[in-house]
Amino acid sequence: MRLLFSAIVISGLVGCSLQDFDYLKNAGGQAGTSGSSGAGGSAADDSGADVGGSGGTTEGGTAGQGGSAGRGGSLNTGGGGTLMEAGITPEAGDGGAISVIVNGGFEQGYTGWSFEPPTAMGDYAKTQTAVGTAMTIDGVYELATWSDRQAFTVRVYQTLSGLANGKYTLSGHFTRGAGLNAAYLYENCDGTVRQENVLQTGDLQWIQVGIGGIDVTTGQCEVGFYVDSNIGNWLNADAFTFSLDPQ
Repeated sequence: MRLLFSAIVISGLVGCSLQDFDYLKNAGGQAGTSGSSGAGGSAADDSGADVGGSGGTTEGGTAGQGGSAGRGGSLNTGGGGTLMEAGITPEAGDGGAISVIVNGGFEQGYTGWSFEPPTAMGDYAKTQTAVGTAMTIDGVYELATWSDRQAFTVRVYQTLSGLANGKYTLSGHFTRGAGLNAAYLYENCDGTVRQENVLQTGDLQWIQVGIGGIDVTTGQCEVGFYVDSNIGNWLNADAFTFSLDPQ
């Protein structure tokens, strides 16, 4: 069965289609100073036509979540500290754009990410592998938010520093069920928070959510996502990038 993929147009870049952001997947870029290039990304079809869907958590959420069939890997080059300091080998995809988020696909567990409240990490916000016959967007792991015993809120974020000033684009992939009070991607680079809602998806559907035209002028930025959940609500997140726009 062909799984569905939907994309939310990245805010802040008016009048553009998803194809306008192909540079996030396939365009070349110069690696940063931290770390050496790792293994290449998946040799998937660049058309991205057969990208699949969503899933619940390992603790009773809806089964299934889809994998990407055409997403070029990103080259991670920093964040809140260098990759070498974080113990992460940078990964280069098929000429993917440079991303300064550390561990954007949660392949190194929680490395690089902060949680508010901190007690959420590993409890109602935890890494997991794909459920059932589902697939993740990037690599083997994703971050799942879910609880069968309490309502909760959680903010999952990175505080990036040492950034080159310029215009950036933030992107993440999500799949979620019904009932959440709020779910959104956000950035705070200049003291003003911008956010983009994560809409409800089908059980076998991922959506890409993004914020474009982010102006970095101080070399610092906080990026991440926020979830306000009732008991039994679920959301999965994967494949985050924060990249300097091409000049």
